Amino acid sequence: MQPLATTACGLSRRGWRHKEDEVGGATERTKPLSNNGAVWAWGDNTFGHLGNGVVLGSFQASPIPTLETNIAGVVAVAAGSDHTIALTADRRVWTWGSNGSGQLGRSTAGTFDAVPGQVTNLSGVAAIAGGDRFTVAMTTNGQVYAWGLNDSGQLGTNGPDIPTPHLVTGISNAVAVSAHSFGQASSA
Repeated sequence: MQPLATTACGLSRRGWRHKEDEVGGATERTKPLSNNGAVWAWGDNTFGHLGNGVVLGSFQASPIPTLETNIAGVVAVAAGSDHTIALTADRRVWTWGSNGSGQLGRSTAGTFDAVPGQVTNLSGVAAIAGGDRFTVAMTTNGQVYAWGLNDSGQLGTNGPDIPTPHLVTGISNAVAVSAHSFGQASSA
């Protein structure tokens, strides 16, 4: 299987990683996307963010990828600091990994999920991004939604963490979204 995107690699504090691009840009794990929409993963799996149903309490460097069979038709993958986000061809969002701040957008905060699950109250998504314990999505009509950690206002509101997709007000006709892990910021 050939990946859709090739990336440059660099050495992080725990091993090899891909730089941020179409593959997804969190440290300590790799998430290439094949040409048939399958996601492959390897690396750190402390919070189950490889999506293979197994949770290991320490870094696992493995050259053998695990096929994430719960989802198909993936067109984009993004990685937050300890969670993963996938966008499918039918414009649905899937998440897995740590949910300590509600960054999975589909259950209460304080848990994790080692298997991909759909964010059910969100549709028509065109782009995704992952930050440090928060997630951002842009719909086909240019609306921006954010959820998870909100300690620096990265969800576009001055309030507590939000465990489900929240419409960011004041933005219309967005054409791209990004989330920054180290600066706790989002942009559209």
